[in-house]
Amino acid sequence: HHAGSDMNPYFVGVASVRMGKAYFMRCESEKAEVHANNARESLKILREDGASDLPFNILEMDIGASCASLSVFMEDYDSAAVHLRECLQLSSSFSRFRSEEGRTNCAPRSVLRSQLMAACVGAKLQMAELLLLKKKKKEAKEMLDSCFESMHLGGHSDYKSKYLFISAIARVFYHNHGNSDICSMRSQKDLEEGIASAVCRLQFDDRPQQGSEEEIRDEVPEILLEAYRESKGDPLLSYKVAQLLSLLFTPAEPLNASTFLHASIGISYHLQSTYLTRTSFLRDHFCKGKGGLPDIRNEDTSEIFGSCLQAKLQELRGGASHSTRTFEMVPKQVAVCSVSVVLPADVLCVTRKPVLTLTRTLQNKNCVAVKLPLEKGANADGRTFLCDFSSILSRSNESMKQEWDFNDKKQMRAWWKMRLKLDHELNHLMEQVNDEVLGPFAVFLLGEATSNIDLLVSRVSSLCSGLKLTKAAVQMLALVLLYARKFKEEEICEQIKTVLGGFSFKRQVEVGEIESLSEKFKSEGSSLPPLQAFKPGPVLLVLDGRCQPFPWESLPCFKSQEFYRVPSLSYIHRARLRARERPSEVDWENASFLLNPSGDLTSTQTCFESWFAEQEGWSGISGEAPDTSALLEMLSLKDIFLYFGHGTCEQYISKSTMEKLKSCSAVFLMGCSSAKLSKNYMNQGRGFLLSYLLAGSPLAIGNLWDVTDKDIDRFAKCLLENCLGEGQGQELKDDDDDDDD
Repeated sequence: HHAGSDMNPYFVGVASVRMGKAYFMRCESEKAEVHANNARESLKILREDGASDLPFNILEMDIGASCASLSVFMEDYDSAAVHLRECLQLSSSFSRFRSEEGRTNCAPRSVLRSQLMAACVGAKLQMAELLLLKKKKKEAKEMLDSCFESMHLGGHSDYKSKYLFISAIARVFYHNHGNSDICSMRSQKDLEEGIASAVCRLQFDDRPQQGSEEEIRDEVPEILLEAYRESKGDPLLSYKVAQLLSLLFTPAEPLNASTFLHASIGISYHLQSTYLTRTSFLRDHFCKGKGGLPDIRNEDTSEIFGSCLQAKLQELRGGASHSTRTFEMVPKQVAVCSVSVVLPADVLCVTRKPVLTLTRTLQNKNCVAVKLPLEKGANADGRTFLCDFSSILSRSNESMKQEWDFNDKKQMRAWWKMRLKLDHELNHLMEQVNDEVLGPFAVFLLGEATSNIDLLVSRVSSLCSGLKLTKAAVQMLALVLLYARKFKEEEICEQIKTVLGGFSFKRQVEVGEIESLSEKFKSEGSSLPPLQAFKPGPVLLVLDGRCQPFPWESLPCFKSQEFYRVPSLSYIHRARLRARERPSEVDWENASFLLNPSGDLTSTQTCFESWFAEQEGWSGISGEAPDTSALLEMLSLKDIFLYFGHGTCEQYISKSTMEKLKSCSAVFLMGCSSAKLSKNYMNQGRGFLLSYLLAGSPLAIGNLWDVTDKDIDRFAKCLLENCLGEGQGQELKDDDDDDDD
């Protein structure tokens, strides 16, 4: 960008468009808009100089498409429509160019023709998306027909996946004339008809139906599966398609729903880890003349989810071995739970209201998937609980930025009154999410029994003897029985419905049977030994970008439950492979610390400096900023790294330098918002904390939001005293350690 600024406005325009797209993907709309304006200024200079050739038309279309994306992001659909109409008007120059090209056989002109064709197709697809968002179904279908003609005319297949994705959604809308929410949960009527596996009961075609009802229903998922197979060069599109497939497969096909939800949440982490593997190879092998090929098999999400790319719908439903690779890296007796919030705009309004999708998966592919409409957790103005949580944090941060004189008793009382009010609001919100959002489905975020399992299985088998349950169904109902003491009878009934909804039965399961079962489960659960006797295992939480900031672990129903957050399912695979190459435990006598490097946290330094100095085997830096080499040595040679400063320590070491490490210590980051991940445009978490994990850190502990220094000092001291004493956590053993367990 800077190099081009002294050379040619055209290069400045091209670079500005690309910079704008990069910031747009990071959800930094203000910076993206600045670069879009720079690109427009460059184009204006070119036009004033009389530039009218095809490269400048292509640039103008790119600028218009970028501005339209920004407008859609800010929900200004009218402005987006204006930008896209201008792009489509420019695309009319394509027909003139074809007639000119007929009189020449110039290769560069042929390349320009292909680029212009791609810009035309992209603009039409973007307009079709916008029309679906504005619920103009007929116009969207007409735009897609025009797009198909352009793709066929130009032989341009780069947009095939996006065309299939939008076409599938348009097909649903165009032929669905009812008012029901397409992605809604099954109704009571559906349950009364019997619990059967189905993606969705939709009418996809208003022509006479050819084939069975199931074949008609399957058409949209088949189109989306093909779109997913074709989308691997477009991460944003892969995310959208996988997310929609997960919604369609929930709740009736939990294994497929879980597979595609994890595929959507893990895309950003996969891109980062694969990039690091390849650049490391180039740095360590190719550039040094060692030759060879990069081994990305263990890093590549397409390897983990690869068989899903080739599978057809019937193969996915047939229980083929596609999921063996996907979930085999999950530790035994550990539940991997994913939570995602989907807004209507994410899936072009296929669902009219926000929904929360929750999946639970075990190593043996035993899954459950639920989809919870968020209107119960929303206010009268339609804001979800995540908006309320964001408001509480904003006011908390604002209160800490204000100047307070704590020697003035009046100001001190005002401070505490404000802080206690915020604390009360947060407590009320947590109870609301616990009771109204998750409700009975919170059970699917609790740990599996690791002891007395046979007792639970035998009790469930006895209670459900008339249903002839599979082993997988018994195991999932054992979870319901284990925690029946925590829930009401009607809530247990909902849990049983959800579990049985993921399995097929030879006969109809009546509502009365399920109600009778819930009564028996409640009674039997009360007679079980104490919960501690079953030693509930840990839960690995995989959260999307919207859910990342929320403290799920602190909900009332999860008291005493052990949780660990992980970026994605592919991270679990990567982490377990690395764990085989290093000791399974960290040595607390091999620790380093960076204490108050900015020099302005004197009370923190006073609290910890002498205590750290007394610890055997500890070394570090206090009261001054470290140089990069010293910090790298701490992170790579020690088992534990303690940081007491502002943020995540990124002001002292760059992201790229951190990610070059071959190994990294476990990190305790006691700075403000050190564990907070921002959301990018693919609704994925991003932040410096992930750089520690990418560098090989086995554990990263931090704060989800801003805190005062004295508050975090008290918490950190209590935490470290616990760690230096006898810990209560459970070790996640590898399968090879005890195959018979």
